[in-house]
Amino acid sequence: MVRESQGQEPYALRVMICVPGFLIAEWYHERMRLAATRSEVNSLKHVRIPRELRSDECMLRGAFIQLARRTGLTSDEANGLTDLFPLPLQNAPAFRCNLDNTWRYEYGVPYTIGANCNVYVVGTDHVPPVHVLFFGIKKLTRFLKPSELRAFSDNLVKYDKHLEYLAELDPILRAKEVAHLQYEPRPLGPSAAGPDWLIVFRDGSSCLIETKCRIKALLKHLNDIHSERGDTSPHPTRVPVPEGLFKDTERKFPEHGASTRQGVWIVSSVCYIQDELEECFNELNSARIQFAVLGSSWREYELLSRNQSIRSWLELRFSLPPVASR
Repeated sequence: MVRESQGQEPYALRVMICVPGFLIAEWYHERMRLAATRSEVNSLKHVRIPRELRSDECMLRGAFIQLARRTGLTSDEANGLTDLFPLPLQNAPAFRCNLDNTWRYEYGVPYTIGANCNVYVVGTDHVPPVHVLFFGIKKLTRFLKPSELRAFSDNLVKYDKHLEYLAELDPILRAKEVAHLQYEPRPLGPSAAGPDWLIVFRDGSSCLIETKCRIKALLKHLNDIHSERGDTSPHPTRVPVPEGLFKDTERKFPEHGASTRQGVWIVSSVCYIQDELEECFNELNSARIQFAVLGSSWREYELLSRNQSIRSWLELRFSLPPVASR
């Protein structure tokens, strides 16, 4: 399918492959044939979800107001939440998605694949549901100090890292009966930076969580699919492997962290082979990392733990829809 650009959309679009949740598209305007990286923010801002998928377009503020009305909040309360963000994020394009009738917004840098980096991967991860940001920031206002809330908001506005910082909301949205939150607590391990969250629950138990947004395996998988379009080989592209999934996580935690449970929360669009996933987890230092949660705020979750006691504790403290048997 070839779709010519109209109006404010300056680049034509050629659909190459459709996979669940993603549209792999080649933007073939001559300007976009230059090798691109995730840091080339200005040129990549123009890569948008096709117009046919967007309805009721507005800015993020308008989408917050729409969601507020559905949840019993006033427009003034929605505006108050929006005002917590810097202007670039407040002015992010938002729309009701015609695929699932969900309010979504566009903010961040699309991923690139292909030998010349001229194939852009545009999908649901680049148009996050508005409710993730709405309910996430609403919950943070209850627990964070103004300085911590400002630090989190300032991180979110970073265009080329927005999805990485948005992932930090995932464990907060899933946590139940929270009594206290601390964002980026002081370093406790050998790393210069500490984990992302200290969460204290009403029963006095607590956990330290380091969040990661992992897309390397997904991009390699999509690149393999794209490269093999003309291949007549009967061997399909291999399922992604969890190599590097837990990179740069162990040093965020102290060894034997007293009564505070410590773990990694991975936001990923990839479903790994269970045995390979468990093997990678078991290679981690058990004195530093006692559990790992994989999934995202709009998908199922995979839970790995050192023992059943930790697993049961996590299942009580977090709402984690399990991965269906496969």
